[in-house]
Amino acid sequence: MPTTNIDHKELRKQLEDTYFVQWVTKFDSTQGHLQVVGNCVRNRKTGETLFEHKDYGVCQKVCEMLNEGANKC
Repeated sequence: MPTTNIDHKELRKQLEDTYFVQWVTKFDSTQGHLQVVGNCVRNRKTGETLFEHKDYGVCQKVCEMLNEGANKC
């Protein structure tokens, strides 16, 4: 969830949504680097991952559909 140019009311609405977009990362233990390999849509209440894709925009659209278009994810 991007938080640039957002007021506290809009941020609060986004935090109340059931579904949100999160990075999927991979850790390279030999080099000590954390790499973003994609994004996923998760359920805030259960922690379950519902959808995974490399493109953030695709995950954002799925998240908005799951949240019934109430707020941007």
